[in-house]
Amino acid sequence: MIALLLLATGITIGLALVPRAIYPSLANEQLQGISDPLVRLQLKNARSALEIEFRWQLIAVTGIFLGTGVIGSWVRHKK
Repeated sequence: MIALLLLATGITIGLALVPRAIYPSLANEQLQGISDPLVRLQLKNARSALEIEFRWQLIAVTGIFLGTGVIGSWVRHKK
């Protein structure tokens, strides 16, 4: 039971931190050369969309691994 709790905690932390580490938010210093506020907003929204898409990909991969583990455990237990 504790292993499942640790697994769930690890997955939750990973889903929160890994996308931010790979696609960090754009700082104002990085956007200083862009004078048009609309373009700045579009760039920030694009970065946020990348982060969200990557998070969904992580959720899908995690689901595949967990599903495979559950099926494998069920087959092993059934024998």
